[in-house]
Amino acid sequence: MAWEGRLNRIDGNRWEIPMDESAGMRTNAVIYASERMIGQVCSDNAPQQAANVACLPGIVGSSMAMPDIHWGYGFPIGGVAAVDSGSGSISPGGIGFDINCGVRLIKTDLTVEDIGDRKDALIDELYKNIPSGLGSKGLTHVGTKDLETILQEGSTWAVENGYGWERDLEVTEENGRMADADPSLVSDKAMKRGLPQLGSIGSGNHFLEVDLVENISKGGNLCLNISPKADGTIPDDQQAVLRAVGAWLRTNGEAVYGSRTWTVPGEDDAAVGVALAVARLGDDHDAQAVFKRLAQHRLADARVFGFKHRPRPPS
Repeated sequence: MAWEGRLNRIDGNRWEIPMDESAGMRTNAVIYASERMIGQVCSDNAPQQAANVACLPGIVGSSMAMPDIHWGYGFPIGGVAAVDSGSGSISPGGIGFDINCGVRLIKTDLTVEDIGDRKDALIDELYKNIPSGLGSKGLTHVGTKDLETILQEGSTWAVENGYGWERDLEVTEENGRMADADPSLVSDKAMKRGLPQLGSIGSGNHFLEVDLVENISKGGNLCLNISPKADGTIPDDQQAVLRAVGAWLRTNGEAVYGSRTWTVPGEDDAAVGVALAVARLGDDHDAQAVFKRLAQHRLADARVFGFKHRPRPPS
């Protein structure tokens, strides 16, 4: 069933379902998609679910939907909404029934030339070696007691048991664990269902995707990537970084605004800008030093996650 309701164009990449489109809407719904993509977005009536989300008590701002939305349980998959902490709704099954979904980007050193005509073979090997799907068993072999420890320690357990590196914790929200986690509140049924899937991608709308970054271009814009906690607050160290960068820009902004991107040899003729992702700068909160370092090395793609001195893990 396709969406047949109203859809007003806001600009080149935003479309609005007005508040009076469906009974009970408390705000509008905004879909982020290009003109080329919007037809696919409307093909399975996911916009109706975006409109339904706009009916939630306590919703703040618009009901929003990403370019890849498709039909979910209540929310569309790819739907986003903020609700007031006092009067808002809590819906653990809004999109599905796995409320701990996350996204991780892992960079490899492989090029298209390295893969050549072995793309299908690579996908097959990934499928064989990374458990996924309903009924799959994870790579870890632990018991219920171990699971209780894992629920408390989170990603720290994974790192200590060889499933990650310490720097992974530094770029994960809340360092990969919830400080007030209480395994005693998890039912036996949930423990039994979750235990076999530990160490797998899981089932449902979970997948591993191999992508190609062909061009990196931010048009001279500086991008700051921060990691709010689950309650929406920004950690103190990241606030310090943002304030330091802001103070530097107030003084030296003219050196950045309107700056020109440069071309990296071998990456077509496209201009490649600087994407600076600041997650944690450890003890180095001097934003000016960061900019000087970038200028010195003329990095086309800079990701600054920390300056702690520790061995770099293998690629």
